[in-house]
Parts: sequence; structure tokens; C-alpha cells
Amino acid sequence: MVSVTEVDQQGSTFTFAPGTRVCRKEDVRAQLLGASVGALHGAGNTFKDPGGRFGLDGDHRIGAPLAPALPLASGRPDDAAYPAALGARARARLEELASRA
Repeated sequence: MVSVTEVDQQGSTFTFAPGTRVCRKEDVRAQLLGASVGALHGAGNTFKDPGGRFGLDGDHRIGAPLAPALPLASGRPDDAAYPAALGARARARLEELASRA
């Protein structure tokens, strides 16, 4: 949870997203992206989950998605080390962002 001025906001970080870079605000893709992200952000502010919202902590965002992959790399330490290191980097980044709030 990241505290932003008057409200707490849930935050998420991504280290890489494949695709084409949109650089110019005149590019119609940039306009569509901005409108889409704005609409998604607005919808999240008014969304009411009947089951209640869950916390977006490190276990939810990093530990749970990595858990099914780790047994697949058993016996291959180099393959297992990469997702573990990636998870540690992501957790550290989330903690850094939370400490700034």
C-alpha cells in the first residue's frame, strides 16, 4: 500500500513490458493508451468488490506467481536462481517505493 496525499493507493511495478514504444504524444497510439489507462484508473476508483479488496503485498504480487515455477527448476540451480533473484529485486523495489510514502 502506498500512501498518496489524502488516500492510500495500491501500487504495482513492472520491470519489462514487451511491445512498441510510444514516444510522441501526437501519436494516436499514445492518445489511445492515455485514454485507456485513464478509463481503467477511473474504473478502479469506483469499483466495489463484494468480497472486499485484498492487499497487494509482496506475497500476492511476487511470491504466489513464482511459487508454481520454482519446482519446475528443481535440479537446475541456475534456472531456479533467476526467478528467485527477480523476485528479490521486485520485493526490494516495492519496499523502496513504500518507504517513500
